[in-house]
Amino acid sequence: MSSEHYSTHSDFRKKRSRLRFWIVLGSLFFLLACVIGLLYFILNSPWLTVKNFSAPDLPGASGEEILSALKTQMAGSRLGAWLGPDNILFWKLSGLPENIHKFPGINNISDEVDLFSRSVKLNAERRKLWGIICGASGGCYGLDENGTIFSNVPDVSGSLLLKISDSNIRMFLLGQPLFSNSEWFSNIKSAIEALNRNNLKVAGVELKTLLFREWTAKIANGPEIYFSLDFTPADFDSILKNLKTKIDFSKVPFIDFRVPNRIYYK
Repeated sequence: MSSEHYSTHSDFRKKRSRLRFWIVLGSLFFLLACVIGLLYFILNSPWLTVKNFSAPDLPGASGEEILSALKTQMAGSRLGAWLGPDNILFWKLSGLPENIHKFPGINNISDEVDLFSRSVKLNAERRKLWGIICGASGGCYGLDENGTIFSNVPDVSGSLLLKISDSNIRMFLLGQPLFSNSEWFSNIKSAIEALNRNNLKVAGVELKTLLFREWTAKIANGPEIYFSLDFTPADFDSILKNLKTKIDFSKVPFIDFRVPNRIYYK
């Protein structure tokens, strides 16, 4: 009697174990089928195909050219290669690059993606010329306000455009920053803006050997002012206002701000 009871109980546990196995296995197959179905829907469904693209026409690049270049560049990513640029999720999930390699003169790239209308609208701007950098080995290039080199330009003279003369032998690449250290350009820019605000018009800039991290601003009808690339003098506007009450800028040959919290002039 007890042996029969034990056998019945053991068979029941085996049946329940097999039932659990088939439930788990069936659930896994169901989940796998759902995933495959979802992937097929994402990759092949006409409901996820972009119906309308739009992009701005900019000087030197039409909207179609901008769109084509951006598609090609973004398709190199893992997600881009998998989805393809005609899939609305390609634009919804992919991050836009900061620059278009083919058009370095374009920045501030953004998009407006509407899943319901399946439309993609691209926005972009032409970089604005802030100054010109001319290298020691020849060639001049346009700089934007962030220090990005974006176009070939002719050499210039005069004070209408700021010209930076670089004494270093190096290559300039379109779409790349002037310096590997972004703070260096920020320091140059903030110092120049402070000088101009105080009626000390910067007629030109010279980059010394980058090993020493120094640069010079030439003031129109005034001195040469020496700076370090590593910093802008603290409270520079106030320093300049105070200094103008003590010296005649038209009569001193140079002013030196290369040492923190120190001013030297002759």
